[in-house]
Amino acid sequence: MHDTVLTLSLSAAMGVVLVVAAKKFMIPAIVLLLGGGILLGPEVLALVHPESLGNGLETIAALTISVILFEGGLTLDFEGYRKSSAVIRRMLTIGPLITWFGVSATVYFLYHTDPVMALMVASMVIVTGPTVVLPILRRLKVKERLHHVLYWEGVLIDVVGVFVAVLCYEWITNRGELPLMNALGNFGMRMLIGFAMGTATGLLIALSLRREWVEEEHVNIFVLAGALFTFGVAHAILPESGILAVVISGLVVALRKPPRLKQLKRFKLQLTEVGIGTIFVLLSAKLELDRFNDVRLLLLLVVIVFVLRPLVVWISTWGQKFDWREKTFLSWIAPRGIVAASMASLFSLRLSELGYKHAELIETVTYAAVIATVTVQGLSAPWLAKLLGVQRKDRRTWVLLGDSPLIKALGSALRKGGVKTVEVDGVAGNTNFIDPDEPRFNDVHAVFFADITMLSNVWTAFNWGFHVNATAYYRWATFENEKSKHIKLENVPKQCESVWATTVTSAIVSAGIQAGHQSIELVEIGSNLERGRFGKEQLPLFWINEGRATIIHDPMNPGEPAGNMAIVLRQRELGLSRILSHVEVMDEGAVPFEVAVKRLAVSAHRQFPSLPQEEVVAGIFDRTQTMPVAVGGAVAIPHAYWDGVDRSVCYLGVVPDGVSDMAAPDELPVKLVFLLLSPTGKATEHLESLAAISHLTQEPEFIDLICRQRVPARILSLITERG
Repeated sequence: MHDTVLTLSLSAAMGVVLVVAAKKFMIPAIVLLLGGGILLGPEVLALVHPESLGNGLETIAALTISVILFEGGLTLDFEGYRKSSAVIRRMLTIGPLITWFGVSATVYFLYHTDPVMALMVASMVIVTGPTVVLPILRRLKVKERLHHVLYWEGVLIDVVGVFVAVLCYEWITNRGELPLMNALGNFGMRMLIGFAMGTATGLLIALSLRREWVEEEHVNIFVLAGALFTFGVAHAILPESGILAVVISGLVVALRKPPRLKQLKRFKLQLTEVGIGTIFVLLSAKLELDRFNDVRLLLLLVVIVFVLRPLVVWISTWGQKFDWREKTFLSWIAPRGIVAASMASLFSLRLSELGYKHAELIETVTYAAVIATVTVQGLSAPWLAKLLGVQRKDRRTWVLLGDSPLIKALGSALRKGGVKTVEVDGVAGNTNFIDPDEPRFNDVHAVFFADITMLSNVWTAFNWGFHVNATAYYRWATFENEKSKHIKLENVPKQCESVWATTVTSAIVSAGIQAGHQSIELVEIGSNLERGRFGKEQLPLFWINEGRATIIHDPMNPGEPAGNMAIVLRQRELGLSRILSHVEVMDEGAVPFEVAVKRLAVSAHRQFPSLPQEEVVAGIFDRTQTMPVAVGGAVAIPHAYWDGVDRSVCYLGVVPDGVSDMAAPDELPVKLVFLLLSPTGKATEHLESLAAISHLTQEPEFIDLICRQRVPARILSLITERG
């Protein structure tokens, strides 16, 4: 007797080691798992003996499959389905039929089997396993629609293949007078039970998470228990109906979007990797290698890979504007995986026990397809993708981590500039439970830690961010952020560049956005950046060029623009644009102060006809005798209270050659005349408006920029940018 505990524990340990090694060396995990299982099995070292588990092997395989398929339903990307829905529908309907009947005919003629047994063998190689396809997609970063087609096919075709296999099994084993009709009836019952059980448990799981009936630390094990319960009960009602039930259950949970859904992803990934490693070592350890020494197997594989798969792809993509390179790549990537292998072992064992001839052929053909497609296609996929040019040449997605108001504002501005973003709320989202292998992280260019001090777990966030496999990493690193107790500078990853050190802290900006005092916005800058366009009241954070974002390391010294748009951090306390009503450019030479004020008063009278124009001008001149209006920095602010206006209102006169008869405290010529009028009794509003205008004197470059303009609309636009 062989030691059952040793077999199981050694398989689990070796499986995990090989999965880790595969990720380290960027090769498909199943390539190593197949080799490791054969090496440890009776054919070589004889350390692992799957037969010692008895029926337990079937149980372990079934439970592992249930978790994998629940995860598949949970992570389906409906946006991706909408982008290639016609192709995906054909791949899941026409595709399986072509493969099924094509392989059946080939098996029948090569092995001279019973036609129903040939259909049974063929049903096992319909599927392309998600456990193989998804790691390939993570490594390759292919074009988005290719990714979505292969992703959806890999997850859902498992269910299609299993149900076809079950239909064939029922047909073979049914002893009634109408075996096909009975098989179809049982098939329909499995569909009904699977949909009903999956929908019910999915709704219950989602409701439990939404109502917070489960404590946060128990969410993962609760959902795992729910998936196993769904599979077990459906399987007990009618064998093999649990497969569909777990997929539907995961799909329903994903559609309901409970608040703790993100917490499941990382746990799910780790659990499935352990299960896949264990079961594949066990299944491959029980293979008899002399079965594969058959030229007929080679001929069958040639038909599957070079005839049937291309036929499926070219028919499925007909009329969908896929070029020949994309079709060729889809034709080549169809590796079989764990579901096909485990179901083949299961049905082969059952039919052998019932005395059916050629039952072992089910397992032999399936494993030959798994070994050949995983090894050849998995290892050659990067080379072929590069040769065909179907990889994403330009990663553009930015992943933003931080406090929700901050990353939402930043993400919104970037998207307006055509930049693809993924926002991860570090406070509520718990980054340690978000799967970095999700399709939305398929083409990440950079990860930006927008507010690392506010993340619930700083180091988990850093570790998660570096698993996204981006080309660059940045963190908002002001002095105040860096001295936070959360940050130990010697432990910050060296690849993570510090940016925006000269700005205010991210916490202040987040609070300012919520209060409405600050904003992050997209602005047009054209082909040339005008001197004075940016300053401390409007800090540039990113350059935007044709959907690409380039981060500006030091907003106070942005350098030459790397695009025709910019994302800016804008201070909104001033509110000058709120009171500015009219701009007039007086470019006929030096203008006396009285003339400038009279011309602005005309504009005020047009807006408020009841305003006594001459009295306003006289009143202002009386005040200038005792209270100078030139405040320095080329600015003068003649102002008065008057009953003819209903709010504070400002009129700007731009005098490029200067006011001829006015001296300023700093001896600079006055070039900007702001006429400010406020209602009588509105002292607070009047003083706030004066402060808003006076604040301009602190930005001489911006004043110079305004003075150089000759188009009133352009001046108004520049001032509006500042808030």
